[in-house]
Amino acid sequence: IPIQVILRGLYKPYYPHSIGHWLGMDTHDVHTISAIRPFVEGTVLTIEPGLYLPRNVHEIPSQYRGIGIRLEDDIVVSGGGREPEVLSAAIPVEVDEVEAQVGSLLDAAVGGGRPGTLSVYHN
Repeated sequence: IPIQVILRGLYKPYYPHSIGHWLGMDTHDVHTISAIRPFVEGTVLTIEPGLYLPRNVHEIPSQYRGIGIRLEDDIVVSGGGREPEVLSAAIPVEVDEVEAQVGSLLDAAVGGGRPGTLSVYHN
């Protein structure tokens, strides 16, 4: 990414939040913990990149306007030089896995549709 895109904030219409936040007593411990506090063993945080396609940006093809996606992983900081533990590691993220998971849940909820398919509705 060219540095000017970041410095000028040109990404903000498509990515309006930070990369993650602390998790603790509140779901979003954003305002109670300093952003410069070092991680220690047992710290829990999210890593949640996202992409949002605003409805009012006409350079985006109309069929994609108003769609957003965010992938969140919940991480526990380990000590002793060990890799952090990814609490959400078993959650599907590949398109076919997500479609199968959501499709089967929709089928169970509404009793219709084809198994393993996902229809996305947005306005």
